Amino acid sequence: MVEERLSQIAEQVAQAQRNNEGTERVREQADSLEVEGTSKGGEVTVVVDAAGRVRDVRFTAASQVLNPGQLSEAVMEAIDTGRREAASRIRAIVDRHIGVDTGLGRTMLEAYEQMAGPKVGVTRRAERAERNKRRETPPGLVFPGR
Repeated sequence: MVEERLSQIAEQVAQAQRNNEGTERVREQADSLEVEGTSKGGEVTVVVDAAGRVRDVRFTAASQVLNPGQLSEAVMEAIDTGRREAASRIRAIVDRHIGVDTGLGRTMLEAYEQMAGPKVGVTRRAERAERNKRRETPPGLVFPGR
């Protein structure tokens, strides 16, 4: 019984060391990760890091014919594309070194998702839906005391 418990403890220590080594490899690869995202029409390309932060923005000649609203949409689309690709690569890195189906792997993926913040497309859709909702909802009567 004591030998069995000591064996379990030794395995837990070994697993902790493997997790530490895997975490360090994930961190090294994530720190150097940069991904490009391009708008559908190719007018804008952005570079984002593992956390989804924009590191560079490049405009092609095609961007010059866009009006400000279209250009804004193209930039946001490129950022969204870059962030999705960065998230996909981070997931692959975590899976390779730790496993996305482990508690540690899930925790690491959640941490990267929190750093990246909400998805650009999701945020813009939510903002648009809220504006539309305000437009569609007529002001109601306000009764004092209710």
